[in-house]
Amino acid sequence: FRSRNDLEVGGKKIAGLGIYVSPTGCLQFHTSLLLDLDVGLMLRVLNIPRQKYDDKRMIRSVEQRITTLRRELGREVPAAEMRALLKKHYSIAFGAEFEQESFSDEEQARIDELAEQRYRNEDWVFQHSPRPDMNGMGLKKTAAGLLRTYIALKGETIKSVLITGDFFQGLEVFRKVESLLKWSPLERDAIEQVVHSAFAKWEESHEEPLPLQASELCDAIWIAARRARAEHKFTYQGTCYYPKSEHP
Repeated sequence: FRSRNDLEVGGKKIAGLGIYVSPTGCLQFHTSLLLDLDVGLMLRVLNIPRQKYDDKRMIRSVEQRITTLRRELGREVPAAEMRALLKKHYSIAFGAEFEQESFSDEEQARIDELAEQRYRNEDWVFQHSPRPDMNGMGLKKTAAGLLRTYIALKGETIKSVLITGDFFQGLEVFRKVESLLKWSPLERDAIEQVVHSAFAKWEESHEEPLPLQASELCDAIWIAARRARAEHKFTYQGTCYYPKSEHP
């Protein structure tokens, strides 16, 4: 496990985990386990700006961070096989047997209603968010080569960070920084604390130096954040993670 909700194999994400609590107190745990993935198609479906999914470096960077059952096993994995294995091992782990049941008439009616109102409704599927994600990229020349950072913001919260560049050493440190910054407040001091802490822990257990300075990575992340904010005008109203009203 890494960060709050990622399951990894060999340092690469293979599943995203989440928990939903309904207004009535019902708790639902869910996961998205990757059987296979077309990264370019995924970026287009998610409406990532065209320059992002046309950037081969970014696609390669995403591919380096994600793996799938097909890649790990070296063969096709049918969805039915995966479901059967999950069912079997959930039963073993929790000491419980699954019972196959059909949806009740009331449940089926609610499913159909949701499908018509949302998932089959093009107006809902292609709606514009009242506060779209803000995306920015930072470039910084270092002794190790060109450092690139991509950032996605939701208001004053960091939604995700992607770090890539012309170097291969110390990649696990950059993955750690990406993980720790996810859903953190957009504050320069907080970013610097995460980066410097990750670099210090690396240096404690490795003899070889990292290819760049912590300050260089902080600068590149902040450049990306400033560009994201500059290109998108918004009125800050807080977020569910950091519902405060002041700017950093």
